[in-house]
Order: sequence, then structure tokens, then C-alpha cells
Amino acid sequence: MAGIGLSAARDLVSFLRNAKGTEGNPLAGDVRHTFSYCISQPSRALNDFQRLGFNEDEHGRRVFDGILSHTGGGSGDQINFRFGQTDRTERNRQNHLYPEAVFPVAHQVLTDHLTGKTGGRSQRCMESSTCPKRFEVNTSNEYWCKAASLLHTDTQGHDLPDQENVRFYLLSGLSHRVGNTSDRKKTSSSPTEMPLTPPIARFSWPWTSGSVRALLRRRARCPAAPATRFSLCPGPDFKPASFLRRVWAGPPFLTSPITV
Repeated sequence: MAGIGLSAARDLVSFLRNAKGTEGNPLAGDVRHTFSYCISQPSRALNDFQRLGFNEDEHGRRVFDGILSHTGGGSGDQINFRFGQTDRTERNRQNHLYPEAVFPVAHQVLTDHLTGKTGGRSQRCMESSTCPKRFEVNTSNEYWCKAASLLHTDTQGHDLPDQENVRFYLLSGLSHRVGNTSDRKKTSSSPTEMPLTPPIARFSWPWTSGSVRALLRRRARCPAAPATRFSLCPGPDFKPASFLRRVWAGPPFLTSPITV
């Protein structure tokens, strides 16, 4: 049964967040906020998780406070379709006949000019006031073959205003993959560079979770400066590449902070 995992994820997180110790919750009283960090296929699953209303538990409470969606693009995961195959992935030359990048994609409620359908990825959570704060982080790959542009344009390509609870980031020129592909230099006629996605994701996560915590406390915070050194980020030691010493958060977030 495609999609049963969404119910399982919703109920587990809700249980750990809200259930009492007498109900068998080992984290009773310790969970203040919940966040999801996902890459690629799991990000697409979380796209459907939100679109289908699973960020609201059975008692009407928010499940995830924040979602850092990495390289999920605008696609879903073939969930809630008859004979869905959630392990498939559409690209520019494969699996075009499977229901992956289907309307709605944008968070806003829109009308598809081709089919006449109306909907939005955040429609259900907006109706129940259970939307998470989302950071949509994508590489060039997701704009080429994962419908990422439809996250912030309508179906005719017109730019949409940002949602209060959503911000978009493009890691221009980077690979979708998060592993080390530098060994291809030995075997490929078209060598690739090692993608810098892992350090950027590691940089983004503490900032994202801190921002969400502040936002939930109604004290929105933006970076103090338009550039942040990797060396100042918490976590394991990381020696940044010389050509990527600084990461700029971008003017949209600095000039228009997310508000609650």
C-alpha cells in the first residue's frame, strides 16, 4: 500500500513529541521542537507528506516544526497513485510516463492553466495552521530535471511571491549527488569535481534549526552579515575549499525574514 509510511512517520514523531511517559514514550517531556532533514528521494517523500496533509496529526497538532529539504526539487514520490512505484525517479530521458512531477508543486494555492485543477502543496497545512518552516535547497540538477522552478513560479512561468514560511536556495553548478565522485577522474573521459553539497548541508542545518527555534519563539533572526565562514560553524572540523570560503544567505531572506 503506497503511502502507509507517511502515516507511520506522522504517528511516530507525534508520539515522541506529545505522548506521556505513562504511555511508553521514552522522550516524554524532552521534545520541544521537531525538524526533518532529508536528501533527494526522502525529500520528495516529504513533499508529498506535506501536500497530503500529514504534517497534521490525528489530534490537529503540527508534526514537524521545520523541514530542510535538500535536492528534492518540485517532484513528489508517486504516492497516492494506483500501482505507484516510489523507487523510480524521472529525469530528462527516463520515466516520463510515471506520475512524479505533477500539479500542485508550488506551496501557494494556484490553478493549473492546462488542466484547470486548483491546489497547492501547503494548502492543507494552511487550512489547519500546521505548516512547517521550510528551506528548499536545490542544485542546478533539480532545475534541469526535477521541476524545481515550479516551486516558485506558476504553471505559465510567472514568478510567485515567497510564502512566509518558505525560503528557496540554489547551489548553482553543484551536483545532485552528495558522495565523493572525484575518483571518476581515473576512469572517465569526462571527469567530475567532488561536489561540495555535504559541507554546505552541514553548514545550513544548525542555522536552519536555530532560525526555526527563534521563529517559533517569535524572535525572528537573520544572519548578522551577508557572509558566514565555514570555520565558525559548529560540528566536525571542515577545511573549506579555497574557492568557497564564504556562503551568502542571499538578499531575499536578509531583507524579508520569515515571520510567525
